[in-house]
Amino acid sequence: MIEISENFGALLKCINNFTSLRKLNVRKCSADISFPEEGFPTNLTSLAISNAPKIYTSLVQWGFNRFTSLQQLIISGEGCSRVVSFPEEAIGMMLPPSLTDISISRFKNLEFLCSKGLQHLTSLQQLSIYNCPKLASLPEKDMLLSLEQLSISDCPLLEVGCSRGRGREWSKISHIPYVQIAKFGIDFSTLKPEALKAKLAKNSGELQLICFS
Repeated sequence: MIEISENFGALLKCINNFTSLRKLNVRKCSADISFPEEGFPTNLTSLAISNAPKIYTSLVQWGFNRFTSLQQLIISGEGCSRVVSFPEEAIGMMLPPSLTDISISRFKNLEFLCSKGLQHLTSLQQLSIYNCPKLASLPEKDMLLSLEQLSISDCPLLEVGCSRGRGREWSKISHIPYVQIAKFGIDFSTLKPEALKAKLAKNSGELQLICFS
């Protein structure tokens, strides 16, 4: 794995030469650090971008769908104030169908998740969404059928929309075995029995019950 930050801009310029690279973390890159002309290695399996708005914008234009082996995508959108949809609908942004885990956070103006950009993600198992205060809607249910775990925190509009039984987004997520909403811990009203059993097994029988008033 290679981690690139403010002080390693020169390394980023030749990153495409690392043909065996599988995991890449790009963070805290200023506007002075440019996207490499030849792009990123397309055989990455994990890509994380945080506080690097210029790199994110360049990657969107270059095409995330070029990462044909990508399984995990983590994006923190500090500085990406113009982004209102993910994937970005206006330019027809597509994600690679190999993805199994997506985490998006800190997009302060993000309003919705674009169904079209997610339509080929038939292997997606985990979706995490954090600190997107204007996000109000999820993609269509057909785009979420493969999900096994959904985590939502610090997204007040979306949290209301995903309320069990009465939220306008509830019908899209009611089939998901494990749903964690808000920052208070597990909401057991959205945790199906089979998922609870699996969680108990994974944690050696330990269980923390959190009661909501």
